[in-house]
Amino acid sequence: MYEVSTPIEPHWTARTAEAADYEFFLRCLSELASDDPVPSKERWLASYAPNTVILEAEGKRVGYGYAWSFGEWSHVSHVVVDPESRGRGVGDHLMRVLAARLHAAGSRNWRLHVRPANEPALRLYRAFGLSKVYPAWLNWLGREALSSLPSANPEWIRAEVDPDEEEALELRWNLLPGSIRRFRAPGRHVVRLVAPEHAGDPAPALALFDPAYSGASVFRCRSPSLVRPIVEELFALTPSDAPRISIFVEEDAWLSRLLVDAGATLRMEVLQMRGAIPSVAEAASP
Repeated sequence: MYEVSTPIEPHWTARTAEAADYEFFLRCLSELASDDPVPSKERWLASYAPNTVILEAEGKRVGYGYAWSFGEWSHVSHVVVDPESRGRGVGDHLMRVLAARLHAAGSRNWRLHVRPANEPALRLYRAFGLSKVYPAWLNWLGREALSSLPSANPEWIRAEVDPDEEEALELRWNLLPGSIRRFRAPGRHVVRLVAPEHAGDPAPALALFDPAYSGASVFRCRSPSLVRPIVEELFALTPSDAPRISIFVEEDAWLSRLLVDAGATLRMEVLQMRGAIPSVAEAASP
């Protein structure tokens, strides 16, 4: 159980989520307007709850934060305020609690994604030292769109990624240190393509793909000729009854446009923000 020592308002408490918080999580999750699959209670307890902080005011849940650490970096996935508790500084308190928790876990930097039009959230995150790095786009791509993608390079080869190669691939694609290692788990796939035309490039095409969500949380391609073969690889790993896959494209606007031109649906545009995790004393109110 995580007990926060961060100074917060009197009668406000922060604690690690537990089974009784699942319904509150579901109610708040709808505020994100996310296309992510809703986890079952069992999956939530196993994978989400240990990294989720519940904030309570006078015994009532007012919001939650969900974040995890991987070495020097942490990713803040959710900062959600209960609609009935807006305007009370809940988001600020949640960020302070997360900062203390992640700092205690050994992280010194954090990142998150936010919608460009969410000005209150942008102000909050800037107050905690986060700044824009680049835009990103979530695309839904159906199997029928494969034939509309550019002609594939016939000489591409899928190559396994050894653990001692992870750092080089993260540097190649501006991924956070430890991203690939943290992603690895039974059932998940690190998909890399190499091609003679890109000799010397350790990963001209790379995807981190989880068939359980039919989604690629990382999708990078050096050239249009590699998009179709790596997408075909992802569909080969996808359950046959899944009509589409989700592809999260960061930084490369041309790649998102190429997918949309082939028939993908642009579901969401966000900004990635990064920064140093401030000490609680340094964290300013927005």
